[in-house]
Amino acid sequence: MAAAACSDDDTPAASSSEEATGDDLLTDVEVSRGPHSTISAVVEAETSKDAVVSVEVDADEGSVESPPPTEADTSHTVPVVGMRAETAYSLRVTAAGTDGSEDSAEIEWTTGALPDDLPPLTVDVADGDAMAPGVTLFTPTLGGGDAPPDVEHTGYILAIDGDGEVVWYYETGPSFMEVSQTAQGTLLVQLGQTTIQEIDVLGNTVRSFATRVAADLGTDLGGHALTTPDSEPLAIDSSHHELQQLDSGNTITLSTELVRLDDAAARRLCPDDPETDIISDTVVELSPAGEVVQEWPLTAVYDPVQRPGTEMCVEPNAVAPPNWFYPDAGGVRDWTHGNAVVVDEEANWLLVSLRHLNAIVALRYHDDAEGPAGELLWELGPEGTLTLAGDGDWPYHQHAPELHDDGTLLVYDNGNGRPGTGEGADPPYTRAVLYDLEADAGTVTQLWEHRDTTADGRPVFAPFVGDADRLENGNVLIDHGGLSDAEGTIYTRLVEVTPGPAPDGSEDTIVFDLTVGDGEQGWASYRADRLASLYGTGSPAG
Repeated sequence: MAAAACSDDDTPAASSSEEATGDDLLTDVEVSRGPHSTISAVVEAETSKDAVVSVEVDADEGSVESPPPTEADTSHTVPVVGMRAETAYSLRVTAAGTDGSEDSAEIEWTTGALPDDLPPLTVDVADGDAMAPGVTLFTPTLGGGDAPPDVEHTGYILAIDGDGEVVWYYETGPSFMEVSQTAQGTLLVQLGQTTIQEIDVLGNTVRSFATRVAADLGTDLGGHALTTPDSEPLAIDSSHHELQQLDSGNTITLSTELVRLDDAAARRLCPDDPETDIISDTVVELSPAGEVVQEWPLTAVYDPVQRPGTEMCVEPNAVAPPNWFYPDAGGVRDWTHGNAVVVDEEANWLLVSLRHLNAIVALRYHDDAEGPAGELLWELGPEGTLTLAGDGDWPYHQHAPELHDDGTLLVYDNGNGRPGTGEGADPPYTRAVLYDLEADAGTVTQLWEHRDTTADGRPVFAPFVGDADRLENGNVLIDHGGLSDAEGTIYTRLVEVTPGPAPDGSEDTIVFDLTVGDGEQGWASYRADRLASLYGTGSPAG
């Protein structure tokens, strides 16, 4: 039996040793670098007869989850991820034959260095024992906007362990928006807010879908390619801000459409600066093959003239999605700016966060006895149908509503345009806020909020992007992804908070605090998730 460790450039990456035991079931074992990462590895094993192969990973510091075992076969490929950079590991490869035989080998393996262009991370772990288990996955974006030109890698996905060490990464040219894990352990990735890509745990592309905008434009604003020759066409304009696999295996996302107002309506809406071209959002459900299953256009719910929101008479940020999706339309206005979708099949709700309307709306997901799909059921927000009971406040320009089984709703409340804040008033602030949602009674009650201050004493205010997730131990992971320092440089701060008994958050405890950035280069992050496993919960290794 032969065992070897090698790197992707054929230079020794680690010493190798093996002690085969048992029945010489393992006939060959080789370890090599992962194809897209210096800190991942691929174990390839051959067995003399049908067997299941497993790999245990051991190191002197940190802990690494072992990959799932393979199915019974004679040829095996096992991805190994979750390792730290420039660290020595022992890989114990074990083959268990279907006839009860067993054989194993020990291989020493050393990971490579991280790429030089990954973002700088500063971590403070106040109480590691109080943290929820798992790794934190997030998407730092260079510059905080769309991909700048002449930079090879502007989009990153990073996974960090409980010590803030990078244990997984993926990099590409266009910036990332949403990234989410499927039940099969793959990742659904939005590139440039226009392309849907599915990658496996090693970063290999499983499938790529190009929306109309991606196909028509070809590149993002920085000149980075949005499509490949293998990208399959999607019959929707874009895919932005949301991308989640449903229990059915279908995918939910947000797309856009260009809507043209007549001149009279545009002048009536914005007499000083009329614009007839506006962008509206459409919620879309896609089959695994990329076919459109259902669509819910927001133009069927609201009229832009009757409900213009906050940005219809404001010159848009030219590099922000979706403003650059329609270059031939001129000075478009971003009407609804949808940024999240939550599906609750039991309640038959489709929750949609509409940032520029300061609204979280519930639409009917499927036709039922009460009415058609897409019908507005309720709206949470300052102009909504629900009543705010007791003390508290509505969210403004919010992101990432998260609906829980206990009927509570967690929201990342950016706070843009909050009444009583801004120039000449109190400073604006961002918070994570928890509501008790009683939709049948038509009420919502604020239960808890978490606010924070910056190192120089300013209220934390992130005017764009952001996320808040309840973790399995009751903690809340908060992604302040659009912060700015005193000089205006964008940075990200990820905190894990143990909520205290005080509803105002005054007794909360921050157990983990990570800053992305060093004051020199801007880094934003759209969302963050705590994953139980980088391998997901699906099928075993190949």
